[in-house]
Amino acid sequence: MVGGGIMKEMKVKILPTGEVKIMEIKGIEGKGCVEFTCFLEKELGDVIDRQFTDDYYKEEHEYTEEMERQGK
Repeated sequence: MVGGGIMKEMKVKILPTGEVKIMEIKGIEGKGCVEFTCFLEKELGDVIDRQFTDDYYKEEHEYTEEMERQGK
């Protein structure tokens, strides 16, 4: 890790058919995971299916709670 940041990790599986599946992404919460995989999607083509974990929704939820505390 450079600069003491959180290490980002992507686990990819290539099937015998040539289909590529992103199995897991670590070190990213919120919608940043979509941005993190963007380079791969651009090179490989259309996304057939996308499934999100609870981490995808964390950033949005935490932001909403913060806004409520601030009375917005």
